[in-house]
Amino acid sequence: MQSTPMLVDISELAASPHRTGIQRVVRAVLRYWPPNQPVLPCRFDASLNALVPLPPKAVALLTEASSSDRTLPADVLKAQLNRALAAGPLEPIDMRRPARIFVPELFFDSARATFYRNLLARDPDAAAFLVYDFIPWLQPDLLQVDRTHTLMPYLNVLLAARRLAFISKATQTAFTHRIRRDRQATGTVLPLGADALLMDGILQRQSFRPDRRLFVALGSIDGRKNQDLMASAFARLRATGVSVRLVIVGGVFSNRRAQTQAAAVKALAAADPDGIHHVCEASDTEVAALLCEARATLYLSDAEGYGLPPIEGLAAGIPAIVGGEVPSVTELPPRGWTRLSTCNVEPLVAAVEELSDDSKASALWAEAATLDLPTWGEFGAAGAAWLRDAIPPGPLSRRRGTCNG
Repeated sequence: MQSTPMLVDISELAASPHRTGIQRVVRAVLRYWPPNQPVLPCRFDASLNALVPLPPKAVALLTEASSSDRTLPADVLKAQLNRALAAGPLEPIDMRRPARIFVPELFFDSARATFYRNLLARDPDAAAFLVYDFIPWLQPDLLQVDRTHTLMPYLNVLLAARRLAFISKATQTAFTHRIRRDRQATGTVLPLGADALLMDGILQRQSFRPDRRLFVALGSIDGRKNQDLMASAFARLRATGVSVRLVIVGGVFSNRRAQTQAAAVKALAAADPDGIHHVCEASDTEVAALLCEARATLYLSDAEGYGLPPIEGLAAGIPAIVGGEVPSVTELPPRGWTRLSTCNVEPLVAAVEELSDDSKASALWAEAATLDLPTWGEFGAAGAAWLRDAIPPGPLSRRRGTCNG
């Protein structure tokens, strides 16, 4: 007999089906969840103050079930999704029936937060949450958040919940010690999978070649990933005759810091279009094509809950240069990646110069091939077990120290 489906609230993804950031993670959660654990994707409807199921066509579009869906331009995907949602039912899900709700995304909608606060007041175990980071609350200057009062409803939901999973040990520690101000670790840690591009067959395991001279930086220009420093470093390197190239892939946030950094990148790219390039949006296939030419990936973040791009590169065997706080990599054994002492031009120039030496690059590639990285299959299995109140000891817990109750 099939068990009751778990409700998965993906309201934010349904409203804004971006292919980067948290939305990318939510897609992966749905696509790689264990097939023997039925789920019912849903969204919060403020007019009904209830969760409503997503129609199958909308779910197929959101999970990009077909290869053609993955190549749809963002505006076309959004239009098709809106039509599918409009054609779907608007009958509230009966919350009187026993059903666990999983919320794998961040949200700031006050009505949705009130819905969950009321639900958790009746049963603190009724909903479980995947928690990404606390940067807007603890380091608002990085995102130029002037007022945090609109962010507090979501934080209050987490404080009312008993079932929290964090994407990194760093995020769990921040919540335990700085949000709850407690000593005992709260929740569990479920590291995100590194192998999505490999599982989809978009990218194959890579091997070192001396003609790889491209460095790839994936991630939005949001004000904290320092893409302007990357462009400055490569402009300096190329001016001294080092034959390396840089491509930055990611959209630009609207805050002043992000706009300033994007303007610096644009100016340096215009001055050297053969060596420095910025791509605002790229499909997974286009990203894979860049990684097939990459000598290393770059990810320099002042603060990060996880940092998926560099570990996805490592999963394909491609070394990473990281700077700042990147738990996905810095919580790994120190093999196959280089960490900068500070997020500045000089340390980055030195690291790229070192990797420009073929023998040193080859050695780092050999180290990257030995890493045992988390997979989406492990994430789904551990997540499903956690939601069933029984996380068995396994490779994920042993390797990353994830089982904390």
